[in-house]
Amino acid sequence: MSIRPISGNSPRTADQRQHERVYGKDRQLSIKSGKKEGKTSNWSQGGFLADGLDEDELNDQVEGTMEGPGQTRQRFAGKVVRVQDDGKRAVQLVSFDSSALLAMQSADDESNS
Repeated sequence: MSIRPISGNSPRTADQRQHERVYGKDRQLSIKSGKKEGKTSNWSQGGFLADGLDEDELNDQVEGTMEGPGQTRQRFAGKVVRVQDDGKRAVQLVSFDSSALLAMQSADDESNS
């Protein structure tokens, strides 16, 4: 089976998620990988969908930092698992330290208050 870029409107994308997505515009993460910077459209504990990673292709390894609203930057490593027609990349998080997870969860929890 080969993985091909798919449209973000595909019904398959919703069925593949294991973690709840965060969509609120004020709850998105800033992503930096080398000189590339972007913002997530949505994210979960398992990964994110972001713009700004235009040079990264399907199956590329991505390393960088992420920052939630009011949080400090945290390191992450991931893999591009989907390239959408609009240029956004879906990145599956492969590794990140526990403080990154806490920052992500904190950004989620604070917005629900």
